[in-house]
Amino acid sequence: MAMTLSDLEKLAKGANLRYFLDPRRPALMLSVRGMNGNYQILLLLEDIEDGPFLQFRTIGSEIFCPAKHPHLLEVLKTIGSINYSTRLVRFGWDPSDGEIIAQAQMWVSDGMVGPGQFKEMFHNFCIVLDRAFGRLKQTVETGHDPGEEDIRITAQRTADQMSDSLPPALRELLDRVAKGKGPKLQIDI
Repeated sequence: MAMTLSDLEKLAKGANLRYFLDPRRPALMLSVRGMNGNYQILLLLEDIEDGPFLQFRTIGSEIFCPAKHPHLLEVLKTIGSINYSTRLVRFGWDPSDGEIIAQAQMWVSDGMVGPGQFKEMFHNFCIVLDRAFGRLKQTVETGHDPGEEDIRITAQRTADQMSDSLPPALRELLDRVAKGKGPKLQIDI
């Protein structure tokens, strides 16, 4: 039996996601906020010729690079570089309007997606989305790919932006990571 919209809703509720149903198709819509932007995400079940699949996809992107944009080549190179170095998430460029989107897809065929698998997929999607969109924004604006941000710089920026709202133990951990003295963190994007 293939996965249903009801199954997808249960997974989203189990992950404590706040969403609403798309009235036009079997999909959930939600918003997340990251360090580099606010993102509208569609969690979609589609049944195509090859079978059903689950897709996470951004909609209403904040990043556009029209076909005649002077930095288009560098933006496309950056998208290619990001796609080459990530496992689950892929970025795409729509030549008709220049929108840059992120998506992750998984065939579900006759199987189901488990709660842990769903949470990992969503968590990784959001992390990769936010880190890559910051990089892509800068490339669109400057024509130069800044490359992947060092985790120590990310930790310091997070600590600085959220210093008033972080618990002391988390603030201390981020400070140690930023100084290169914290636990070894490996984030695959």
